[in-house]
Amino acid sequence: MDSSDLASSPEQLQQQLGEKDKLIQALTGRLEDAAEQLDRMRRNGSDRGVRVSGGGASAEFYEQQQTVLENLSATVERWDEIQPREAFDRLEIRLDDLRSLLESALDSGIARGGVAPKPSSTAGKESRSSAPAAKPATEQKEPPKKDALSGWEAMKAQLMSGGDAPPPAPSAPAPSTPAPSPAETQSTEESPPAIEAAPVVEVNTFAPTLIENVPGPDPVDFETADQKVLIKAVEVRDDYIAYLTRRLQNEAQRTRQTINWESLNNASDDLKAVLQGLEADLRERLRIAEVDLSLERAKLSRIRANVESVQKQVEKRMKEQVANRQTAPAQPAEKPPAKNDNNPKGWLSSLGLH
Repeated sequence: MDSSDLASSPEQLQQQLGEKDKLIQALTGRLEDAAEQLDRMRRNGSDRGVRVSGGGASAEFYEQQQTVLENLSATVERWDEIQPREAFDRLEIRLDDLRSLLESALDSGIARGGVAPKPSSTAGKESRSSAPAAKPATEQKEPPKKDALSGWEAMKAQLMSGGDAPPPAPSAPAPSTPAPSPAETQSTEESPPAIEAAPVVEVNTFAPTLIENVPGPDPVDFETADQKVLIKAVEVRDDYIAYLTRRLQNEAQRTRQTINWESLNNASDDLKAVLQGLEADLRERLRIAEVDLSLERAKLSRIRANVESVQKQVEKRMKEQVANRQTAPAQPAEKPPAKNDNNPKGWLSSLGLH
């Protein structure tokens, strides 16, 4: 206890006790509100899955999600390597060349058992004669029979019946998309819910600070309490106010909702850059606040030192005055000379005739 409290009067101590009791009531009310809010959040299930270590989800979930993303990336790369659009374009060009070749052959009336014309150089380079087309060519070498149709007549009959030209066997078969494995198919089907469940906002996962319970201060009877009892009551209330402040900060830390930073590992690069910029800004502000706080503490310490020095000087002077009063002897008052009525000179002196 400092000397300022020792020099306080009982009336000032009673006023301080009243103010501290009001502050204790206000802090207790705020602490009860924070406890009710935390209880409400627990009943609503907001704190389910909270881990003290700071992880919002299990490690198996993140491993499964990573596997799904890897499989999806591999599938996209394979699809890009296959280039199906170019392969389909080449097939369409070859089919158009083959259809135009057949139409020109049928329109010219060559299909009379003669030799079929040679295909163009472009068609010869891009596609070779297929097995069904090669078979009529070999049959043309044999002498035609009366009941048998030639190769071109068979092709004409097939076209007239509504069927398309026989499918030619291309020289360079277009690469086909490999069939995905059952594991990849299952992981691809399960990927949407895994991606949707990535951003998770949970209750703050900081471990609460353990604070021992401190009993409240006892009431003070101002009629019978002396100065020592009042000073002790002020000290007890100061300690209890500090305890309530720690409890209130702890409850506020537990009920404050924050982002689960583990869920941001799969965020985009732009979002990570923004978060890093915000982190740097907050760290700079924290550093400036710490500097301001240190300067304010130094200023308060200087003011306190000046006040204590002035108070010590005042107390020293008061003690010196009390000591001087106790050591100085009491000087008796000077008595006037006794009057002698029988002395005639005394009368003459009083009348100014002496």
